[in-house]
Amino acid sequence: MQVSAFPDKYGQYEHDAEQVVAAVAGVATIADLPGASLAACPGGPTTVAASGWTAPLRAPVGSGYGPRAGRLHAGVDMGAPRNTIIRAASAGEVVWAGCDRAFARARATIPPRSIPGR
Repeated sequence: MQVSAFPDKYGQYEHDAEQVVAAVAGVATIADLPGASLAACPGGPTTVAASGWTAPLRAPVGSGYGPRAGRLHAGVDMGAPRNTIIRAASAGEVVWAGCDRAFARARATIPPRSIPGR
């Protein structure tokens, strides 16, 4: 792990690093590794509850929905290692997905109108 005031500085080396990892692992590309972002999801479809929701990943909840430090935390934070496969929790419109630079974590945003009961 490295902490830097310039977190995107090493992005220019990402492709080279991916090639090294693939070569060491003995695969053609990192997409061939289990858990890689482009890999097929193992196990096929997951069970969806009667409410229309399913767990997006198997990970502990770090912070739940609701009040936090006097403000509304309008989401659920779940902690998992990099390249963990994340499934859609419910049907809806994803309006943003990517790396949250403030916390260097993957994030997807679904507007409340897409979430039943919200």
